[in-house]
Amino acid sequence: MRPALRWPAAWVRIATLAWVLGTVPFPASAAEITLDLPGTLDRQSVSYACSDGSAPKVVYYNLPDQSLAVVEIAAGKPRVYVSVLSASGAKYVSGSSVFWTRGSRADILDERKADAPAVTCKVAR
Repeated sequence: MRPALRWPAAWVRIATLAWVLGTVPFPASAAEITLDLPGTLDRQSVSYACSDGSAPKVVYYNLPDQSLAVVEIAAGKPRVYVSVLSASGAKYVSGSSVFWTRGSRADILDERKADAPAVTCKVAR
């Protein structure tokens, strides 16, 4: 009989959350997710106008050590992105999709499609 693996409860919760956020599309009436994270939350909403005619709405959730961006490109279909290390600006990833902001500009690209040009967006005024 093999011994049971014992992971700390926090790791199990993080792994489960990462799997849920990264693999399950959000239905139109998504359930609420509550995260108990340290630090003061800074929430900002920004609308963009993009070169392909899309107008994503983005809500940034910033904490001292980590950030999330919920990007809604198509109405009713938000996608959760997590921040990753970036040489310039703020870079967020969700699967193979990248949302990269620098100043008032944002680029959306798919890392699986290296030859495809990025969609370029600017903050809508």
